[in-house]
Amino acid sequence: MLGEVRDRVAEALLKLGDRAETVLRAALEVSEARADPQLGDFDYRSVAERLRSSGMGDPKMVLRVLERDFGVIETSYHSYNQHWWKFVDRDQVIEALGETSMEDPEVQLVRIQFNSLGVEELERKLRFMATKPTITDSDRRSFRELAFDVLPSLTELYRRASVHESTAYVCEEVLRIMNLANVVSKRMSTKRTPFGQLNSLGQLKEPLRDEPQGLVKD
Repeated sequence: MLGEVRDRVAEALLKLGDRAETVLRAALEVSEARADPQLGDFDYRSVAERLRSSGMGDPKMVLRVLERDFGVIETSYHSYNQHWWKFVDRDQVIEALGETSMEDPEVQLVRIQFNSLGVEELERKLRFMATKPTITDSDRRSFRELAFDVLPSLTELYRRASVHESTAYVCEEVLRIMNLANVVSKRMSTKRTPFGQLNSLGQLKEPLRDEPQGLVKD
């Protein structure tokens, strides 16, 4: 396609209006939080959920047009239940959107601070602590530092994000982290604690064990 990506984004915004900008911004947000190096920058389901939380409709047609007519994105993986895209040039998309951005600086600050926290690494660390067989003194010290230094920042971010529809996804991510931290804190508070897998809500599922049978006295 002719022209640089930033020019094609500008043309898409001109022809498709605010809906194209909203979908592209949602796709960028998903790529910041959930990009997969093997599958792509963002997937249809995550973008649709993010738009649904802010009251927007189905982005399927806009994504199709952005790929087919403007060459801003391209399919990187497609199966019967997943569709992933990657940006042809992510930096130029951000640049083009920045030229038209009238977004509240407070909303931008919430996103910037959220992205700086390394939420994916934090979630992996908490899941490891929640499911490892033995909690060490080093684990307890590490979790104590996290509880006092990081989690207060997350709760403050949640408070500020909750007043803006466009940052509803931040609230969802913070809630998932806090649920995981709550599971870990319960393990830290006792000497011996069960371990197992976590369900989708961040709750601990204990492995099944055979119950010993009591002796029957005559």
